Amino acid sequence: MNTRIPVLLLLLQFIALSCGESVKEAPQIKAFCIDFNWGPGGVNAFAGPGHWAAADPAEHVRWYEDLGCNVIQAFAVSCNGHAWYKNGFVPEQPGLKYDFLTEMVRLGHERKMKVFGYFCVGANTKWGQEHPELSYGFPAAPHIPFTNEYLDYLSASISDAVRKTHMDGFMIDWAWNPDGPMRWLECEKRMYAELMDEPFPGKDAVTPERELQFRRKAIDRCWNRIRDAAKDENPECIIWLSCNQLTHPDIAGSALLREVDWIMNEAPDTGELESMKGNFGAHSRLLQCMVGWGDRHNPKKILSSEKAGSINVYGFSAPLPNSLLLPVSEYLSRPIDSLVGNDRNVAVLARYFNQAKLEELRIEPPSFALMPMATGDSIEITLRSDTTAKGVQVHYTLDGSDPDTNAPVFTRSMRFAIPLEFKGGVSYNGSIMGGDASFAVTRAFGCPVDLKNAPSPKYRGNGPSSLTDGILGNTSYTSGTWIGFEGGDLDAVVDLGEPRVIREISLGYMVYPFAWIFEPVGIQFHVSQDGSHWRTAGEVRHEAGAWNSEIRVRRDSAAFPPTQAKFVRVIAKNRGVCPPDHPGKGGRAWIFVDEISAK
Repeated sequence: MNTRIPVLLLLLQFIALSCGESVKEAPQIKAFCIDFNWGPGGVNAFAGPGHWAAADPAEHVRWYEDLGCNVIQAFAVSCNGHAWYKNGFVPEQPGLKYDFLTEMVRLGHERKMKVFGYFCVGANTKWGQEHPELSYGFPAAPHIPFTNEYLDYLSASISDAVRKTHMDGFMIDWAWNPDGPMRWLECEKRMYAELMDEPFPGKDAVTPERELQFRRKAIDRCWNRIRDAAKDENPECIIWLSCNQLTHPDIAGSALLREVDWIMNEAPDTGELESMKGNFGAHSRLLQCMVGWGDRHNPKKILSSEKAGSINVYGFSAPLPNSLLLPVSEYLSRPIDSLVGNDRNVAVLARYFNQAKLEELRIEPPSFALMPMATGDSIEITLRSDTTAKGVQVHYTLDGSDPDTNAPVFTRSMRFAIPLEFKGGVSYNGSIMGGDASFAVTRAFGCPVDLKNAPSPKYRGNGPSSLTDGILGNTSYTSGTWIGFEGGDLDAVVDLGEPRVIREISLGYMVYPFAWIFEPVGIQFHVSQDGSHWRTAGEVRHEAGAWNSEIRVRRDSAAFPPTQAKFVRVIAKNRGVCPPDHPGKGGRAWIFVDEISAK
């Protein structure tokens, strides 16, 4: 009897089952990155060493879990050249409070999420500073030739991080030769001899065809070193390429595109992934970036299409000063169009990733109507939004603090003494969903305003009355609550109607530097009995040259001894133009103001 046939059949069955498992459709990738590359304090546009060093991995993993991610992209070494884990080959971020990446991996795995590190292949500020002869300086752009010296460093960095943090893989970003025309540094001349197998012929003798061949070989060598460093340490390590120019001649048809495990198109045009599929390996998983380039990305359009379920999703955004983004509950509860740029797109992803919460997503922020009482010392606030849904309540505070579920519950209509700073927030099943409505009701509420300078027609709110309607603006400069002045100053006179005793005047304003909106360089507060003769009640100054990337809403005030006044005047001085180190340098700067208060 031939016993080899049953054995062969069993072997074939095993192979068939194994192949079936390998081609089985994998879960859709839902990935995000709070991007520590960017922030103040650096010698270029990258965050200075240690800037985000106090970030708490537990808080970060919780945020990603709330967003609905199954993949977290964190950092092994960020663009400033320092590591995000302790006791490694690369010096850690100065003052690193936690063993950040290692803890992110542990906590993420507890929640069944994959956790990735990150290496910026073509840019590393620390390397550029310490090896000037091997770098095109250290701008916030690709600047590192892929010399053997650098590849030894990069390979050792990768091996060390894979071994010590147990991350599932890592993203490689900016896998490009240095930006701009080739300078043919001495190190590049040596590279030429190594890669082209001939002596460097001189700068003028290198034809465009030979230069392209050199550039492609440089990237090939770099890829081989990255792949070997990762896979020798852990064969299952996933290498993830982020690329914003998949058709670039330096990489088109390259081993990098054929062999890398995951390939992500960072650019908004989804057509590049489709058109380039023949360049990718059969095993490669393809992702589309949908958050990161502000309004140039449009996840709403992509994720509402019939193909949405077959697209692997990624997004990134620079952090707020607390090292996180807005609470996910706020992205879920606020109307998408009340947000701008990356925040608007994060809100789309939050909804898409949290399909199970669709009923919750219909909850809108509370809406109120304000009616002053005839006595002038109180106001009636009426809830206009529908809160009949089961589990929904509205909470409020009167001191400007954010309401939580311990705050009083708002009924349909309530009367309060003036002054007050009211905030209302909606909760659902015992959890605050964000979306607060804010009002500052003072002696100036509802009073007429005379503007000496006209605001921009594009951002005029509801006209001068926006400055005394009590409504406080949020971080959306398109919300309709702000009055914007492009290059010019605010000069506003509020008529209080009759002489009133006041002891404080304040002005609210927004700062959104990447929309060219800056804090006023100075705010002057004046009082008058007749509207002609003015007395200065206080002044606030801000350094004209200083700015940072933080988006914020601020209120500056002047307190003074009780004074009787019928008129209040507020002048907010614009810096005029964007500062020299700002992307919009020389362009006209904006100031955005919302509420003048008099207490």
